[in-house]
Amino acid sequence: MVPLKRFWTRVGVGFLILVAAAAAYVFWPQGTQSLEALAGSAEGYNVRILRDTWGVPHVFSVTDADRAFGLAYAHAENDFLTIQQSLLAVRGELATV
Repeated sequence: MVPLKRFWTRVGVGFLILVAAAAAYVFWPQGTQSLEALAGSAEGYNVRILRDTWGVPHVFSVTDADRAFGLAYAHAENDFLTIQQSLLAVRGELATV
């Protein structure tokens, strides 16, 4: 009975390693884009961000994609340091800075 249990334990561990390798392949960053390419893609959105007297952003647009871009842009204007630190932590590169 013990060898059969050991066999299924090895199969389970192997399966977990396979799933982890597949997830790393799918979610690993594939490369970086140039700043010019990112700035060019930002011009394709039609969004207007207005701030009231307290600095609260109000995002106006026609489509949901434009609205999401405006929300992300306003968020980056307000607190880019937290976004940058979160991204580095998720990628496992926080110790490099």
